[in-house]
Amino acid sequence: MPNWCDNTLIIYDNPEMDLGRVAGKLSKALDFEADIFDFQEIVPVPIPLLNKEKIESDNFTCINNDLDLLFLEQDIHDNWKDSYNEDDSNYPYQNVLCRDMLKELIPSDDFLMEQYNCKTSYDYRVEHWGCKWCGSELSFRISKKELVLYFQTPWGPPETIIKTIAGWFPDNDYQYTVYEPGCGLLYRETYDGDEHDIHHVDLGNSYIYASDYELLKEVDEEQSRYWKRNRNGNYELQEEEYDEDCEVDNLNMDCN
Repeated sequence: MPNWCDNTLIIYDNPEMDLGRVAGKLSKALDFEADIFDFQEIVPVPIPLLNKEKIESDNFTCINNDLDLLFLEQDIHDNWKDSYNEDDSNYPYQNVLCRDMLKELIPSDDFLMEQYNCKTSYDYRVEHWGCKWCGSELSFRISKKELVLYFQTPWGPPETIIKTIAGWFPDNDYQYTVYEPGCGLLYRETYDGDEHDIHHVDLGNSYIYASDYELLKEVDEEQSRYWKRNRNGNYELQEEEYDEDCEVDNLNMDCN
């Protein structure tokens, strides 16, 4: 199982592009029934790469209507699909035969590299999305002032997806926060007018600044309890959870 990265994207209202229009543009990518943020609707993986993935999958069947064989003649695809029947006693053999026939029609790796600089849909997603799967655990909130999207991604953030969305709405300010504690990743990216700011927090360090601590406390209050304020007003990592109810003003005071 991967480490899961928390992503929070806030897009702010603008008279040139109101949030209703923003939500409409994003709507095809937001599958609330499955709690999925479908990046395929933002940066599509090319059909030949998707077909290759489907055909080579162990779950492939010739009568799978999900197969978009756009590099085949449609009548050939229809004839093959109609000629295989799961009720037929020879179905397992037919399915293997069908898959082998289709594999011969998959573009070569050289062609795929020349066209897409990738041999597989997995490589394309990592390169062009920033992660290997779509967003999950989706939640959505919209008000008059802001639209908030929360979702999770495996291992790291889908930076290219966020840049693509930002490019769709250049008149809207936005804030994007990423948190993956397993890899010590925490940062916030903010666009405010012409100003662009990135606030990185080095969670691999045992010492962080007060502004870093405030961001950590915002995204993960439980983890923030392991950091104790020092005499300089910054924060140091403690081996045990810090009891914020115990303020040590007197060095002789014993807090348990």
